[in-house]
Amino acid sequence: MNALNNKKIILFGIFFAIFSASYNFYFFSNQNTYLLHAYLLSNPDVLNNDWLSNTIDGTPVFSIFTSYLFSFGDALAINFNKIFEVIFYVYLFKLIQRSYPTKNQIELALIVLIICFASSYFLPIFMGLKGQSILGGIYQPSIFGVFLLSSLYHYLEKQYIKSYAFLLIATIFHPSLLLTSVTLGIIFLLFLKNYKQQLIFLSAGIIGFIPLILYIYFNIYVLEYSSSASNILVNFRIPHHADLSNFNFLDVVRIILCALCIYACKDDFLKKILLATFVFICFYLVLANVIDSNSFLLLFPMRISQLLLPIVITVVSIEIFYYLKNFIDRIISERAIILCCKLVVSILVILNSAIVYKKMNNDLFYNLTSFTSQEEVWLIPPDSANIRLNLKQPVFIDEKSHPINHKEITEWKTRLDYASEFYSSSSESEQQNALNEIKNISNIGYVLTESPDTILINLDLIYQNNNRNLFLYKVR
Repeated sequence: MNALNNKKIILFGIFFAIFSASYNFYFFSNQNTYLLHAYLLSNPDVLNNDWLSNTIDGTPVFSIFTSYLFSFGDALAINFNKIFEVIFYVYLFKLIQRSYPTKNQIELALIVLIICFASSYFLPIFMGLKGQSILGGIYQPSIFGVFLLSSLYHYLEKQYIKSYAFLLIATIFHPSLLLTSVTLGIIFLLFLKNYKQQLIFLSAGIIGFIPLILYIYFNIYVLEYSSSASNILVNFRIPHHADLSNFNFLDVVRIILCALCIYACKDDFLKKILLATFVFICFYLVLANVIDSNSFLLLFPMRISQLLLPIVITVVSIEIFYYLKNFIDRIISERAIILCCKLVVSILVILNSAIVYKKMNNDLFYNLTSFTSQEEVWLIPPDSANIRLNLKQPVFIDEKSHPINHKEITEWKTRLDYASEFYSSSSESEQQNALNEIKNISNIGYVLTESPDTILINLDLIYQNNNRNLFLYKVR
């Protein structure tokens, strides 16, 4: 079979991006953390009284780049993940195409499209171990991990400069990929047979990563607070990513699927890379439990699995498809099978469109800002993560958005404890004491709650919406 040309592959990728469900119509989830500094670069007069806005930026290159997107409007920055969905599809298909060069390429492209759409409808399909996702539903620094697929593909094609460039770009934009990129770089280095190429690749890697390491050391690492900050992140904020002491059922399934994919992979070179990556995952898992270091866990040693799982799921799915096809080929023609694939794609497009329509009609906050000013800070329930950027209002703290500097992480936890104490108070005096502690460190002007029953002290109710469970109080 003739291989699909790049233009047709890109068109499939564009189709996936257009009809996937990953549209957002307001700042959502981690965007309230990772797009904050970028938004401030393009809107310097906003959120001056917001504490998190004045903390150190952990992804400065990402913020500078994204600030230019904001100059074209919030919608572009919020939904810039669509570009990465195109890139993701193109490189995933190109990697899979290497293993199935003799198969019907349109059929193969449709199968990959179905799997990608399914991942858009049911996110955990492509998720790596410990919730590490290479292609989430929002634009944030982690989405630059898609370039790991690009790096792998160009390495397999012996285009080493492109491979290195994509590896470096992914890490510069998302510094927590450092261990992942170093690991992948080591694997690439091991399979280079030319000594000169090994030396150039190693030297380029060291030179490229030094500025990133220096930035982390001088802006994030604080010796005095390092231990407590690491403990807060690993055991309180992100145990779902960092705690490697236990795995859930889906993680076990993913490990089994990795082994099956390595066995089934028909591209020998790709198989060796996947096997080496899987060996490193096993090594890091053992090492993490032996040395018991929170600092090592915050290097996210399982993050490299996010490169494996899209390939793994796609290869295993294709193998199952062709296994079943061997039984139905006698009664169903090739054209009918392709028609069935198109029908499945259409169904998934409809399901994804329904999700997008629901998002479009979700008026999240109404007009709360008409009652407030940016001079005073909001106290919000700790689990409310979508206030700061969507309402452009300074927020005391929330549990989703944490800083990256070690000293600031400990302050974040202190603020979070005060806020939690306020909303969980069982008496008027207890709540008033908590509010007084908060007012000692922040100019609190407003209190937001989802239930008036949580407010025990005397505050002025200035807005309420019983349908959305929103109640806003003015602090006297």
